[in-house]
Amino acid sequence: MSPQVQNITSAQEFDSAVASTSGTAAVYFWAHWCHPCKQLDEVFAELARDSLQAAFIRVEAEEVPDITDRYGVTIVPYFLVTKGGKVVDKVEGADAAAVTRMVQKHCSQSEASSQKAGSIVPPAAISNGTALHAQAANGGQSLEQRVDQLINKQPVMLFMKGTPDAPRCGFSRKVVDALQSAGERFGTFDILTDEAVRQGIKKVSNWPTFPQVYVGGELLGGCDIIMELQQTSELKETIDEMRARV
Repeated sequence: MSPQVQNITSAQEFDSAVASTSGTAAVYFWAHWCHPCKQLDEVFAELARDSLQAAFIRVEAEEVPDITDRYGVTIVPYFLVTKGGKVVDKVEGADAAAVTRMVQKHCSQSEASSQKAGSIVPPAAISNGTALHAQAANGGQSLEQRVDQLINKQPVMLFMKGTPDAPRCGFSRKVVDALQSAGERFGTFDILTDEAVRQGIKKVSNWPTFPQVYVGGELLGGCDIIMELQQTSELKETIDEMRARV
């Protein structure tokens, strides 16, 4: 879990964490037995790394019932955003895209307010505000042009951590295996080698985690979607259909 995420084990810790931030707090309720929470853990940690001003709080729902009851949490995963201690938005269930939109919406507002108030935040560090038109160190190409070129480099492109021969995370390894099992030829890009491209891809896809698979320049999905399609024997068919639309 990202060091930016505070793991809360008591109501007192929670109240202290919320009180310590005068701005925005993103809260994630999870359970150890809930499989979707494993993927959402990565999403939440990635969002925390990208948001400089907000507090990110992780609560094991069944271990802190006072807080769970206070916010009416009846399912996990469950996400909410507070401002000044008041709930302003929430997402129920394992909808990574909705969680990403919610957190980016409120945290980017928080960061903008901070800067107006006089806080000094290095522009390059605010990944939610990455300017896709900024010049990349690649022959004068803009980052937007470079990202578009990479997404369309091969009919099927996998943006992963590491390489197919040496994946650097379990999710990337699973997607490589799934694509190879489906008999697909695909290009890859190691997002750990270029932070600008990594942030640019996340902005284009509005999806905070990797790996990501693109077909014909269109996002197919991340690990969960690829594995679900593989388990239902629909992966190759889906890729063929997307390829045919190009």
